[in-house]
Amino acid sequence: MEVMLRDMLGLDPLVAGATMALITCFATKGWGDPPRCASGCFVCVVDDRARFLHRLGSTDSDLAELVVSPRHNKYGLANKPTVLDPNGAASKFFSPDFATSGTMLVVDGQTGELVASRVAANECMRVPQGAVHGCEISSLDDREAMAVAARGGCLIFTCHPDHCETGGRSGGPFRMFYQASEGTATDGVRVVMVPTKAPPSVLGTLGAGELEEQPAMYDFDTETHVVRYAEARLPPAAEVAFEVKLEGRGKEMATGRDVINAVLALLSWFARVGVSMQGAGRPYYGEATKGAIVLIADSSCVWSFCEPPQYNKYDHMNAQKGTVVNVLTIFEWVNEEALREVALDLLAGGMLAVDFGTGNVIASGVTVRDLSRGTRNGSDHARAASAAALGNGRDESTLAVAIELAEADCGKDLAPSYFKGLQLFNGALGDLNAVREAAAAVEAAASAVGDPDAATENEATAAADAAAADDAAADDEAA
Repeated sequence: MEVMLRDMLGLDPLVAGATMALITCFATKGWGDPPRCASGCFVCVVDDRARFLHRLGSTDSDLAELVVSPRHNKYGLANKPTVLDPNGAASKFFSPDFATSGTMLVVDGQTGELVASRVAANECMRVPQGAVHGCEISSLDDREAMAVAARGGCLIFTCHPDHCETGGRSGGPFRMFYQASEGTATDGVRVVMVPTKAPPSVLGTLGAGELEEQPAMYDFDTETHVVRYAEARLPPAAEVAFEVKLEGRGKEMATGRDVINAVLALLSWFARVGVSMQGAGRPYYGEATKGAIVLIADSSCVWSFCEPPQYNKYDHMNAQKGTVVNVLTIFEWVNEEALREVALDLLAGGMLAVDFGTGNVIASGVTVRDLSRGTRNGSDHARAASAAALGNGRDESTLAVAIELAEADCGKDLAPSYFKGLQLFNGALGDLNAVREAAAAVEAAASAVGDPDAATENEATAAADAAAADDAAADDEAA
């Protein structure tokens, strides 16, 4: 297959494999937030992008009858996103293209860049309905894919809308079309059914390399069916074991992983049921939570990178016997009032802090001092959470875990069909060296102008980008 892609179609097998992985992602996880099912797909990986970027009236009659590119092409920008690196910003940029149907998304078969969307095949580029290699060709996408693939130099993928799902489920296979013989006859086009969740061997044959089976980032408790975080790498503070007293069971040992899972259970609960607003003996009245961030960190160093609140109710609650607010015990019947206190904080939509070494909620209304380390591919909450997870950006002992619950994922109906999502930022998975280098570059820039406070967030961003470019150049030189 790799030889055919390179020699006959003129495509980089790595690009073909990455395109398949991208289609699989959108076909199983959907697009948007909250996720919605994709409207199918029609993706063409081409050897020569010029064949798909001409306008009507081209002097090349062969090209003019092939397809029509859009008058307004969103991918005409200089820094084109690529299937080889579909990061958060790139994914958001091209995800709406999977919400539409009936037009092509074009990928450069050499660079992996997306070069055009909403590309329409001319009506003459449709083969008659019928069966080809055991596959029924009836939809317009498949009929056009057959005709375009017959011209050679391209690999085309189509997926029916009925085969698209969300939540990582497989709704059915998608199809791959390519010219396997000389000439432009449709008889030489091969149609291959590809599982939506492609096994490693499929992508491996396309030159993407034999993919190792990646361990799941999460699983579910077999008894409670509550989500659990399964990533092996955690911040150093999460590895310390401690005792926790459980109602009716005495003392048990726990670690930071148990604290993380307890926070996941807590936020999952409030995302579905909302917050009870009535007092005792009053009719029920509930409000959906406004979303929140829960930062799980070492209490001894959390204030080195976060600003403590001016008024902190948890200071005196945790100092009194029998009133400790602890995420590991918060669902016990004796701690109902503790649960209500945390619930009220979720109406404010701010950040709570939880201690890795005890599971205690230590503060609400927490703010992050330096947001420059946070992601720019999401909401302000996501930026604050990702910045907090990196601690002070220097010491590994300050690394943390931040869990974001978006307001859009909150309800009060308990409907199982309503998708709820939590976003977890694990500081142990971040590149602390890159953060240190960016901070050093900012300090150097501030020293150069003689003002230690002159390093603004824009300078920090520019320094981080420069450091990344230098790393890339060093990698190229090493290669």
